[in-house]
Amino acid sequence: MLPSLQALRTRIFSGKRYEQSSSGVTVYDTPGESSRWILSRSLCTYHKIDLTAVDKSRRDAALANQVELLSPFTNVGYAPFWQDGVAQTWMWDESQQAAEQAEKQASVSEQADILQVLPESVFSKKHDDGVVVYSAMDGFVAQHWKNGVLQQEYFWEKEPGEAAWLRFLRSQGQPARPWQAPTDSFDIKGTPWAEARRNNLSLYEPRAFVGVVLVLVFLLAFQVFSVIGMTINNWNLNRQVENLKVEVAPALIERDAAFEALERNRQLETLGSISQARYMLDLMEALPKGDDQGEGLVRRWRYQDGDIELLVNVKEPDLEAFATAIDSLDLFTDVQLTPNDRTETLVVKLKVANL
Repeated sequence: MLPSLQALRTRIFSGKRYEQSSSGVTVYDTPGESSRWILSRSLCTYHKIDLTAVDKSRRDAALANQVELLSPFTNVGYAPFWQDGVAQTWMWDESQQAAEQAEKQASVSEQADILQVLPESVFSKKHDDGVVVYSAMDGFVAQHWKNGVLQQEYFWEKEPGEAAWLRFLRSQGQPARPWQAPTDSFDIKGTPWAEARRNNLSLYEPRAFVGVVLVLVFLLAFQVFSVIGMTINNWNLNRQVENLKVEVAPALIERDAAFEALERNRQLETLGSISQARYMLDLMEALPKGDDQGEGLVRRWRYQDGDIELLVNVKEPDLEAFATAIDSLDLFTDVQLTPNDRTETLVVKLKVANL
């Protein structure tokens, strides 16, 4: 049985706030607001993805590709917040979030299409420059801002020790200073980034709701009157497509073979690059090695136009030791070291000097 219009209106404009932490999910009613699912920072990873060199029309697709490369999760959910071509992006395990949602909602299908999933970090204040710390659902969060962009964000379950805190500052090129317990926390009852325009939505709810219903009615009527004609057209098109498949099958086979040959040539050209091989060998020999099996193993290597990015297996990276080892080669500049404690890896980004 279809829900009544009043029930539909209640579902759209009378939302709930789901706060998911490491200990479970807490639900709050939020009349007059859209529903939101807020994730603890402990359940997310953060990446600053610079896509300023990519055309605006292709940035969403480029971001999706980068998320697949950077995410430690098999089924990843993510929330990008753009700033001048830079995607400030949080990622999380979408399978885990969906399982929690299914457990908390009597009917997931009723709200899944309008439920916002947001990390708690986007309820912080924006800054131009500097390092700020916040109390979070499951611990503490440090943010490094530069030119109005969140460069890096780090999470600790408890207050970091002096060594961990100084390691974070050094990794961001910040001067040493003592840790101070934060006095601010994320205002998850407030407005997230880039959401201020929604504040006046409640003023237009009645007219907006009636307008949406009328549009749906007209669309439904149009679909009912056109479905027979569309079915006939689809049947004819399917027959034409099948006939074309038979006619062009030899050409398609030749095209696929040409693409495969082109890809093999491209791979051989990349492998045959003497300079890239030298950089790879020098780096692998210079980087610190751990005692555990697989410690220091390079899991991923990317090289493009003098930019190098590699992913190294390391449980507790000594960022200063890694930076010293790379500097000793005198081959690279703009070294960036980003640890990921969840996956026990270290992302190393650098540029080839004098290239």
